Amino acid sequence: MPLSSTAIVFDLDGTLVDSYRAIAASLNAARGAYELPPLDEPTVRAAVGHGLESLISTWVGADRVEAGVALFRQHYAQVFAEHTVALPGAAETLQELSQDGARITLASNKPARFSVQILASLGWSDYFKTVEGPDTVGATKPHP
Repeated sequence: MPLSSTAIVFDLDGTLVDSYRAIAASLNAARGAYELPPLDEPTVRAAVGHGLESLISTWVGADRVEAGVALFRQHYAQVFAEHTVALPGAAETLQELSQDGARITLASNKPARFSVQILASLGWSDYFKTVEGPDTVGATKPHP
């Protein structure tokens, strides 16, 4: 059945890619700047999903959000591409949906500029009609 009138919105982290290694490394870089001990990846995985400011507030300190976000982003910009991998079946799913005519969009709490680069590094850019993030829509999920 052709999907030409179907629009599908995907999340990125944990849906199409595993980028938790980069997120954990970057959160730990921000924590390290304040001599806080590193967190293990399962702890970071469980904490992700409410936006970077919330993550930094919880794990670096509510009084350090602005500086913590800057430290996180500085480190993340250096490691995100090499530490992000496709989840099993993601490439095949995107290819099949695209071939069937679905219009595919990405909505992530990750800034769109990073998402765009990740999609490009995986060879997925052509599958997505739009890529949205908090920097393009002005809010993080779960904001409607």
